[in-house]
Amino acid sequence: MKWIEKRTYLAWHGDGLVDLGLGSVVFLFGLGMQLDQVLIAPIFGCLAYPLWLAGKKWITEKRFGYVEFSDERKRKEKLGMVILLLLGSFTFLLGVMAYKLVVGGGAGSHFMLDNGYLMLGLVFGLLSSSIGLVLGLIRLHVYTSLILASIALTHTMVWPHPYGIMFPGLIILVAGISLLGQFLWKYPVENSEMVEEKE
Repeated sequence: MKWIEKRTYLAWHGDGLVDLGLGSVVFLFGLGMQLDQVLIAPIFGCLAYPLWLAGKKWITEKRFGYVEFSDERKRKEKLGMVILLLLGSFTFLLGVMAYKLVVGGGAGSHFMLDNGYLMLGLVFGLLSSSIGLVLGLIRLHVYTSLILASIALTHTMVWPHPYGIMFPGLIILVAGISLLGQFLWKYPVENSEMVEEKE
């Protein structure tokens, strides 16, 4: 039964919505750096969870149906969401501090000033892996590796830093769109209605 529940749980989160949310936050942060409007990403980040819930209701449940998981899994997910909220707040503060270091407006040691961009990468990596741990999705740890690799490479190059953040954000967005497309194709609304009629 646990194997069946795990498979159902992974299918439930196979809609790409969390990927779209994470990719949007990362991409918008890089875009905000480029446009000197860094608050774009945090503002969207505040809306990400409500938008995710709405997407689950209008996209996932409408096609996949309502799924009731075990009490143990629900407890773990609720605890994980609380931890994620705390980590999100913490990483937001770290992100703002790292951004100030990147643009040269922050105070601190020479090491921190020289490596503020890498700190920013660690912030996004921590956020991505935290979501992956809470939801039990391995692909988010792959995104973490992508984010860290892109920022590490950009740190050693001469091209603008925002591109090193925008690039992985764009890749994650494309992956989310791909997963959403596959989910919509696999679970069309017509099939759900036919199942309900037969029952």
